[in-house]
Amino acid sequence: DYGHIVSGDGGESIWMVYPGFADYYPNAESGETADSWYFPENATELWLPPLMADPNFENSAYLAGGYVDAYGSYIIRLDFGNSISSTQLNYNFKYWSGGGYITAMACSKINTNYWYVLTNNGKFFTTTDYGVTWTKTGGFTGPGNHYFYGASIQASAVELGKVYISGSGYSNPGVYMTEDNGESFTALDQGLPQTMIYDIAPTLGDEFIFAATELGPYVYTTETNEWSNLAGDLAPDQ
Repeated sequence: DYGHIVSGDGGESIWMVYPGFADYYPNAESGETADSWYFPENATELWLPPLMADPNFENSAYLAGGYVDAYGSYIIRLDFGNSISSTQLNYNFKYWSGGGYITAMACSKINTNYWYVLTNNGKFFTTTDYGVTWTKTGGFTGPGNHYFYGASIQASAVELGKVYISGSGYSNPGVYMTEDNGESFTALDQGLPQTMIYDIAPTLGDEFIFAATELGPYVYTTETNEWSNLAGDLAPDQ
């Protein structure tokens, strides 16, 4: 049941969550846990809450809360020194989303001051100052989330402000893209069936986007603006 494996140093160290706690491995190859942070009461909303690595500090990561201090839904920073300590950041996503909680987080690889958050009621938030101040996209409702694992955000590696989000796609598009840092969104659903999108991953140049869905793997080709079934007639659906 481990999930949401993230790393701030290319995989030398890793953070991951298990139902009830987060683990930090300073050396992933050795497989030895440095410490575990057991979720306090109300600290998480999801069974396997998403994590976001801090690319500037490999011994730090961010957990999609819940709350540790004041009521709401906050990003919780985890830092490893001799043990894991936690700090609740200031922005209350439950309040500003109208009752939602955090289901996905991502950080730009181009400018690490740019962070992104999606809530379970489809509200999208951006910050350009390392999480100090946030802006909500007005008039937009994005996809919901898997009920215990969350949703997905992926920032482009070549274009600052281009971001892909995905999640539940049954009564709405399951994948959206913004090219203006969250000011507006375009649905990317041509050829994609109505299904749950567990995760997405664009290639480094954004030529293709791969999606792991409840109906198997799909790939989006930006040249044709269309999804196609990657499994064909031979691949298993798991």
